[in-house]
Amino acid sequence: LAGLPHSYQPRFFSAMGYCSDSRGGWWHGAPLDHDAVKSGRALQLLTHPAWWVESDRPPLARLADHLDQRREALARDLDANIKIPRKKEG
Repeated sequence: LAGLPHSYQPRFFSAMGYCSDSRGGWWHGAPLDHDAVKSGRALQLLTHPAWWVESDRPPLARLADHLDQRREALARDLDANIKIPRKKEG
């Protein structure tokens, strides 16, 4: 990435613990149960806001809900901020 630091460099990804909630679950184990936490080492914790909603719906349905909410918010923002001049009739 053009020499810029990023989260997949060895110092962030393999030199410390890694825990992610990708696909709606803790696929590397729960953060507080991670070996890095237990041994007092650093832990990179990757979270995705779409998963952290109060819902009993499965991950794919939660993701669809999140996308619907984002589409609605984008439509509101566009309507509020982009005014397209209309031609006068007649």
